[in-house]
Parts: sequence; C-alpha cells; structure tokens
Amino acid sequence: MSGPDPSNLCVGVIVPSAVPPAWITETVAALAATGARIVVRLATSSPGRPRGWSRAVCALGGARMVADPDLARPLSSVAGVTVVDDLGQVDVVFHVGVGRADAGQQTAPMGVWELNVDGRYIGLRETLDDAGAVPLGLGRVDGDGWLRPSASRVQRLSPATTRARALWAAAALPARALRDLTARHNDGDSHDHSALTSSAAPIAVVPLSPSAALSPRTALRGARRLVQRAVSTGIRRRLARNEWFVATSIDSATPVPDLARMTTLIAPRDRFWADPFPVVDADSACIFVEEWLYGIGRGVLAALEIERDGRWRRIGTVLEQPWHLSHPFIFHWQGETWMMPESSAAGTLELYRCVDYPLCWVRECVLMQDQQIVDATLHEAADCWWLFANIGDGRASTHEELHLFSADTPLGPWTSHPANPIVADPRTARPAGRLFDWNGRLCRPAQDCGVRYGSALWIHEIVELTPERYCERPRTRLEPQALAGANRMHTLNRDDWLTVVDGHRDRWRLT
Repeated sequence: MSGPDPSNLCVGVIVPSAVPPAWITETVAALAATGARIVVRLATSSPGRPRGWSRAVCALGGARMVADPDLARPLSSVAGVTVVDDLGQVDVVFHVGVGRADAGQQTAPMGVWELNVDGRYIGLRETLDDAGAVPLGLGRVDGDGWLRPSASRVQRLSPATTRARALWAAAALPARALRDLTARHNDGDSHDHSALTSSAAPIAVVPLSPSAALSPRTALRGARRLVQRAVSTGIRRRLARNEWFVATSIDSATPVPDLARMTTLIAPRDRFWADPFPVVDADSACIFVEEWLYGIGRGVLAALEIERDGRWRRIGTVLEQPWHLSHPFIFHWQGETWMMPESSAAGTLELYRCVDYPLCWVRECVLMQDQQIVDATLHEAADCWWLFANIGDGRASTHEELHLFSADTPLGPWTSHPANPIVADPRTARPAGRLFDWNGRLCRPAQDCGVRYGSALWIHEIVELTPERYCERPRTRLEPQALAGANRMHTLNRDDWLTVVDGHRDRWRLT
C-alpha cells in the first residue's frame, strides 16, 4: 500500500517574508519533505502576534506546553527550497499566511489554494465562545473546492494555546493536501480535488475568513468569561474528583442501547472504572476495565464478572505496570484471547496474550513505539486487519487526529494509510470502542472531545474503507445526560447479549 509520489511536481508557495513565523516555515518544510520541488515567492504582508485587546486576552490564559508558532525562523533553514521573484510554471500553488490581495494573480493546473488563517487572531473567538474546535482547511482561490477540511481543539482556559495549536495544525495541511492532489493526478483525475479522506463533521466546516481583532467590548466580555470559567474549573477540581462508572444493558435489541434504561456498576470509593470491553461466554461475561486507583494516581486493568441475570462482582486485577494503563481492547485470534491496552504513558503500543483467562497475561510484542498512541482499535476485514488510533505530539493533542494502519495479522508490521490522518477534528476523531455492524452497516463509535473530553458519543457509518480511501458520515449522537447521573461518556462496546458504556460524574469530596 504505497502512497502517492509527488517528487515529479513543482509546488509554488507564497509566504509573507524570508523570515516568517515558525509555523509558516514549518509549512514549507513539510511540503519540501514530500520530495516535490518547492519554489517560494515573497509577498508584502506581516502576520505577527496578536495586538491590542486581543493580545491582552491572550495573556490571561498564557501558553500551555505548546511550542511558540511566532518565533522567527528563516526559510533558508529549509533544504531544497528556492526563493524566486516569479513562480512561473508550477503544478500547484499554496498561499500561506498571506491574503489574496497580497498574493496577486497566479494559475496552476492543480489549482491555487489558500490556507486562509490569520496568524494574529485565529482561535481567539472560538476560545471565548467555548466553541470546542477551530475550523481549518484549504479553500480554492481560482474556483470552488476544499482540501483537508479539519479542526483544531480549543483550550478553553487559554486563547494563546488554542491559537498556537491551530497554527501548528494549519502548518500540516498543505503537505497532506498535496498527497491528495497527487493521488488524483496519478489516477488521471486531475479535476477531482476531493480529498482521499472524507467525513462530514458534526459542525459543518464553513468558508474561512480572516479573523478580526477583538473590540474592547468583546475583549472585556471574553475576559470575564475566561475568569469565570477558570474559577469554576478550579473549584470543581478542588472540591470534586472525577468518577467514571460502567453501565450495562442485557439483551438489548440494537447495538446502540437506550441509555436511560441501563444499569450502573459503581466501583468502591477508592477507585473508578472506565473503558469497558465485554467478552461473553454462554450466560456469563467478563467486562475488562480501566481501574483508576486514587491512591496511586494511575490506571491498572481489572476484570468484572456479570451473569445474564444481572448479578456481578469484581474478579481481580488483570495487568499493572509502573505507568498508566487503560482501554483494554480484547479480541480473539488463532484460538487465543489477546489484549491491546493503551500504554501511551510509556510511549508504546503493546500486544498481550492470555495464558490463564481472565487474569494472567504475557506481553507478546511491541507493535509501535516512541509515539503517543491512544485508544487503539482493531478491526478484522476479509483481507487484512485495520488499526484505528489517535496520535498526538507536543503540538496536537491526542484528541484531534485519527490515523489508520493495515497489516496482514495483528502482529504487524503496520502500514500507514496514505490518507492519514483520516479524521482531523476533536469532535469526532478519538475512538470510543470497537467497530460494529448496525443493520448491515459498519459503524465506528467516536468521542466528542471538543468542549470537554468525552462530551458525548458519535456513531459514524463507514462508507468507504480501502487501501487508498476512507470515508465516514455521522449516523447518530448519544448525549451523556440520558445516562442516569452522567455528564460525560466516552466508550460503547457490545458482545452478544451484553452492551456496555461508561459515564462520568463529579464526586464531591465531602459526600
């Protein structure tokens, strides 16, 4: 499954200066890394830091562990890039950090595309409005069309962090779009500029327009919201602790249960249970869970036993490591039971084999390492295995980008899909359980992590899943408030007669 090769293309890039902000230089570097020949023309504009009232609002929340996108970084630091006065004949053009008026007229066979983000003010209003996500994408300047519509997550207490994340996310889009365009070009479909990946976002991507500076009135209102939000969050963190719980539905008629009729399983007061994965055996079942122990401040994996008549008990600890464990993805292969838990705290994705069910497991192999991989989910197809997982780094959170891999067996080696990331939106990217059949349609549960981690669950129908393309569309949404006592949820799984979800509530420390 080899990706498209853009090395025979000439790419024109229009940027504001020879020493632009680091996010713009990173955009050029990512394009150069594709192997294409890169020529750059300088325009007259100055995308800088926020000014005036916008700068004051940014200062309220500070920047939180995200690299500064505004640091000056010369284009001369990028190998293989030529700065020219006239782009001449190029295959495709990208505007980066410049408006149409500054970029001038240009044509190209594969289109002229505008990364229409305002480096000064992007993400500020979304943070003040608690919007959950900042829309991003490449709009076609010389016609209609979109490439790589996506979104970056809002840091609801820090406009500066939201802005930085959005700019770094924007920096990756032209290189990803170039891969999409190259695939179309190589297929002889040069006029079809749709991406290799498509997913209808729960909040539609609207045409981008340059952000505006905040007025004094808007800035003051927004500052008041930020302060109130910070105070409310601080009080909740001091007076309440997170508590996740498991809810079950026995003999549900559909894979998507009636949340209001589910039965809750509450852990002892010194721990909580989340990420349930059921395994049914006749009239009893094991539910494998993340068990977060407040005393040690990290998760271990445990097993609960439930009978078909509803009786249940905790069996014991399944797996414990010096690092946090969660999301115990269980599957069967070659007559054995396997587990692929989340171990992103160790920078690995590991596979375990059961040697004495259900409590004794041995590590079989490390599937991936030196990456922050969360909620990895396997799906066995007719001709291969698919692995869905969110991957984060210092610039993008683990909620934002869903990546897809394929292999002949669960042991790998795993090959990255050419359309990666197949979903780039914190409202629908992160997996929420195993894929399942719903009336003959393959569906993927997804977390809505826009406004808050685990705000709700989306069920997306997978329309196309091939070595070259991926497409999904939303089918339904589950609100956590329908589950008794819950304000968040982020997992849905089913095996035979047992359906499980998890819910979150704030447990007040004085009760």
